[in-house]
Amino acid sequence: MGHIGRFGCIAVLACAALAGESAGSRFEHYRQALDRCRFLVNESRTREAERSCREAVQLAGRLPAAAKRERIIANSLAAQIYLDLGLPEDAFNFADPASKLAQTSLPATDTLRGAVRYQRARCDEGLGRLEEAQEAYRAAVRDLDTAVRHAANAPQRKASAVTLRDALQSYSQLLSAEGKTEQAAALASQLGTARQTAEKP
Repeated sequence: MGHIGRFGCIAVLACAALAGESAGSRFEHYRQALDRCRFLVNESRTREAERSCREAVQLAGRLPAAAKRERIIANSLAAQIYLDLGLPEDAFNFADPASKLAQTSLPATDTLRGAVRYQRARCDEGLGRLEEAQEAYRAAVRDLDTAVRHAANAPQRKASAVTLRDALQSYSQLLSAEGKTEQAAALASQLGTARQTAEKP
């Protein structure tokens, strides 16, 4: 499948059509592309999802400036595609802007903020930038722990705990691989609590 230009439009005709759209129409086109992207990601149809996810990123970029969460979500899904494909450099191109935007626009209690920081950490680790990865993992764990503790209800708490568990596991594995066994062991209690919350029915 050919890649869509990162900053270009999907096609010249599509650009012309979007130029005259109302904000409502742009949101609708964004939601349709995002739904296709999410469905294909969940079905593990990674290569097929690539086009829809990139399209969602482009369409999110054409939304009003206040639509920051939409931009974060679209970039996060695109990053996940490339992480699944084992392409951390491509993933970083989406995870980094998502993480930066989340840090300036979302509270620490929002699971999405910690989740995109976790993605950024995985990208750094995959690229061999281990110090940056450890810093990003620490930030992700801190945010996700906050999200778990301030969740408004049980489903939100469980969702946050699942992501926290995964981030802690990845962080612990990186520390162990770096020979930092004491630091890895220090995460054990937090990881156990996250696992219990994540596995509650």
